Amino acid sequence: MAELERELAKISSVFLGIEDHGILTMSISLVGIEGGWGQGYGGHSFGHTDSKTGEFIGHPSGSEMIHALIDTFNVERLEQLKGKYCWVWREKGFMSVIEYIQALGEIGGKIYDEQKVVDDCLKRLKTRGMSLWKFEDD
Repeated sequence: MAELERELAKISSVFLGIEDHGILTMSISLVGIEGGWGQGYGGHSFGHTDSKTGEFIGHPSGSEMIHALIDTFNVERLEQLKGKYCWVWREKGFMSVIEYIQALGEIGGKIYDEQKVVDDCLKRLKTRGMSLWKFEDD
């Protein structure tokens, strides 16, 4: 892994909805405290609409991402994230990809790593003989 740098940021908004491509997603908009930068984080799919049936198929990792984010920042609702400060960890360089965000804390805040939440969910589903796309047992 490349060397990461830490920058202080403020959550300016949280989006949870269906974008124009028909996929339910969540993203967090962040504004840097120094340098005036802005960047989004997230974008994993929470579900999709089946093109043949028109039926919405939710992904279990979506609820786990929401729970992990709420737990990380010790809030009760996603709307309460707006205005929270956090550390943004990303590769060094201009506008590089955010690896994870970390809540501020006295000794060190909890970490919210969206990709880790998805990967952990996939591992648990696999041990149960399930996948993101098929929820019944094989």
